[in-house]
Amino acid sequence: MEFPSVLKVAVVPIKYVFEINRNANGETEISGLEASFLKILSSFLGFKYDIIISNEYGIPFENGTWTGIMGVLQKGEADISLSISLSEGRANVAQFSKTYGKEDATFAISKPETSIDDFWFIHPLDSITWGLIFVSLVATSAALSLINKRSSIQMLSILLSTLLKQPFTNLKPSTLLALWLLVSTILAFGYSAVLLSNLTLPPKQKDIRNFEELSEAVQLGNYQCYTVRGSVMVNLMRTSKQRHIRLLIDAIDKNDWFVDNNELLHWEKMAKNTALIYHRSALEMFTKRWGSEGYKISADVFVSMEYAMALRKGFCCTDKFDKILSRIEAFAIRKIIYDKMLLAVGEAHETSSEDSNHRPIKFENIKGLMTGGLISYLIAFILLCAEVIHFKRNQN
Repeated sequence: MEFPSVLKVAVVPIKYVFEINRNANGETEISGLEASFLKILSSFLGFKYDIIISNEYGIPFENGTWTGIMGVLQKGEADISLSISLSEGRANVAQFSKTYGKEDATFAISKPETSIDDFWFIHPLDSITWGLIFVSLVATSAALSLINKRSSIQMLSILLSTLLKQPFTNLKPSTLLALWLLVSTILAFGYSAVLLSNLTLPPKQKDIRNFEELSEAVQLGNYQCYTVRGSVMVNLMRTSKQRHIRLLIDAIDKNDWFVDNNELLHWEKMAKNTALIYHRSALEMFTKRWGSEGYKISADVFVSMEYAMALRKGFCCTDKFDKILSRIEAFAIRKIIYDKMLLAVGEAHETSSEDSNHRPIKFENIKGLMTGGLISYLIAFILLCAEVIHFKRNQN
């Protein structure tokens, strides 16, 4: 049978994958990875094409009908579609060419930011160390007050000053005092070193590396996780044997964390504490556009799916597509197109990222320190009043 001169091609418009625009003359122009692939097929086989736009790849209803591209092919409203992930359900409503690639389903996530809370200045030492310092202060001040015949409060203030490297006078030399000076010196230098390192390179939140950690973060309410509506991954997640995957898709269903491919076109960036589950190649494109330095694509893979051309049932010339696809695969033409596209996206959206460590200090970063300072002044004022009252009583 003669190859058709015009084919109806069903596509989902996705930025950098298949873009549809109109030029100054009002003519339709296509661009992107899959668009370039379609042009190559058209050139080899000598056909023209009409574009049929759909908003998703397709999921089945209980009555056997499908949405999206698979529904269009099922009804015979389109002849072919490019790079459709294979599944048993899809094979029942369309025929497929030979496979010509494999795609990993993974997730991209916004990189964790530096975690500076209100009381960052106490973090160089853990709670046990702070507790031991307090106990040592009280015990040592009590012992030295007996040796030097001074009040415990006065001796406590002197020992506190030694921690801050302040001088002191009129204390009797003793082994206990020498040991305290040694300990206070080590503590002061150790605290200063750790505090300086934290200010230079603030600690970051825990990095999420795999789907299990992502699921846990979503369950705790620390992250939102989106995926693409109508993707084959959604059904695979719902029927997964892995409990954390099912919990993850349950959270996505409950919160309606689905995005259409058209919505992804308008994403200028991904929000903080957000993840997106999708094909690795598409995620690489998106993160290049958003600024790769702010995002991370996980090495963990939920599933690897082969993809092929989907054709309506009864299409005449699947074998001709198979021959061309074999040649394209042999010369790695598709990979060459993808690498060029990825490079172009990176160059178009290359930005000079500003390191968060070089940003000016904000009130939020020091309000804990200021609060602590005010509390310290209040305590000092109360102690001053107590000393004055005590002094006047002694005079009387």
